[in-house]
Amino acid sequence: MSKLDDHFIFIYGLEPSELCSNFRFASPNFQTFVTPERVASFVLWKSMMGLLYSTGVGAYEFDVLRANAHYFASLVVSWYGWLTGKSLELIHRNWVEIEGPPLIEMRKKVVGTFGQITEPPVDHQDNEPFKRMTPLIILSLKNSPLARALDDYHTCLSKGSLDFYFYAYRAVENIRSHFGTMEDDDAKKKAWNAMNTALSREQKDYAELVEAATESRHANILGAVIDEQTAQRQLKFVSSLIHDFIDYLAKLEHASKIDRSSGATPT
Repeated sequence: MSKLDDHFIFIYGLEPSELCSNFRFASPNFQTFVTPERVASFVLWKSMMGLLYSTGVGAYEFDVLRANAHYFASLVVSWYGWLTGKSLELIHRNWVEIEGPPLIEMRKKVVGTFGQITEPPVDHQDNEPFKRMTPLIILSLKNSPLARALDDYHTCLSKGSLDFYFYAYRAVENIRSHFGTMEDDDAKKKAWNAMNTALSREQKDYAELVEAATESRHANILGAVIDEQTAQRQLKFVSSLIHDFIDYLAKLEHASKIDRSSGATPT
């Protein structure tokens, strides 16, 4: 167990670096999903991300805290993937316990001589997804099915194998888990029906994805290539399902400021 109210910086690299050349962003503070007193925020500078994680009140195990911090960092790149249709790989570089003003220390650790976070090109359009994702991060910190669906959707963006369909279908199943348990066939049917009612879907809408996902899990084929048109169609379908699930959750919480703009598909 460690002492109370510690501050840590977890440092990540982002790949591909050429996608990140215009990244300049400092996020607000977010209450974490595990303990409300724990606070996380992040700073982006090109292909580096610094995640500040404050432990708040109460003893903690560092390995658990590190896993929670990585979960938060993964949410950032998952939302980026949904908003842009582009995949970022998150690479953990290092961590450090800090003393003194946390944001100042984080800037130093991430880029050495950080300069000003407001210096150009902070207003570059490449930073818009990070500006838009604040209410989305808050929503996913409160709803693990949404967070897991986003993670699987983000995985789809980087998959060129048949595993693409496995992760696409698992994203759907994660959303369905919000609506009921899978204890038996009757519970499974009720969960599907509840999701379809809430999100205005029919079971036939999943037919192509179910067939593709079943084939990908049981084909026993090495090096098989997915059909690009089918993959794009299913990626768009899963993105739209996430979109409607966000709207559904937002309405439940009367969260009128949730960004409802649709996720993009890769170009």
